[in-house]
Amino acid sequence: MNFLFFITTIFILYSCNSTSDKDSKSDLVTEKIAADPNFMKPQKISMQELPSEITVVGTFNEAWKWTDSLGENIFLLSHEVKKDSPGDEFDEQPESGFVYTAHYLMKEGKYRTTRTSTDDEKACSFDLLCNFIPGSTTITDLDNNGYAEIKYQFAKACRSDVSPASMILVLRENGKNHILIGTRWVSYADGMTFNITEVNANLDGTRKLADEMEELERSMGKYNSEYQFSGAPPAFIAFARKEWVKYAKENMGE
Repeated sequence: MNFLFFITTIFILYSCNSTSDKDSKSDLVTEKIAADPNFMKPQKISMQELPSEITVVGTFNEAWKWTDSLGENIFLLSHEVKKDSPGDEFDEQPESGFVYTAHYLMKEGKYRTTRTSTDDEKACSFDLLCNFIPGSTTITDLDNNGYAEIKYQFAKACRSDVSPASMILVLRENGKNHILIGTRWVSYADGMTFNITEVNANLDGTRKLADEMEELERSMGKYNSEYQFSGAPPAFIAFARKEWVKYAKENMGE
């Protein structure tokens, strides 16, 4: 019994020391990263400034570089339009649009992919839109925890008239997404005034209308719900509301 107690005690002490060593090493790494002069100072970089190990899929939109508690990061956005199989004799050849994101981290002297994402608008025989909204990408640390939030917005549509495009806002921290989904606001008649605010942009709790035009007016420029921000720091949804309204209005042809 005494021998068993001795072995157990040695194992516990070893485990504690091992954990302590790991924690100390982790703290040292974190302190070293935080001491970097570029810590949480995102910089927009050109395609020519991308490391050779990073490949752009489709057409380059923009890229950002920064250092946070994860280490050295690069975030890349690009888009692509592909011709689909030919339509019938009365249709133009349909197209599909794609938006891509890729997040890279510096590991062992090279940038390695940690996460990619793709969204699309497929088989469009009319006017295709599938691209990121210029100026809407941000790198922040809203909760001051040393981990950057990546926020980007893109629009999708296949239309032959003046109708609103879909808009998606993604705010991601440390691999977890918080998303708003809705439509942009577009002026389709004379005298229309943009009236979307942070107060009325959320459709949650409002009633869908049977009349098509009334429903369009009710929902245009707004998002469906904030449920994907449940449990997130309050600063996240406060920022997302402002960013949604900032880019909700679409100027046709932009």
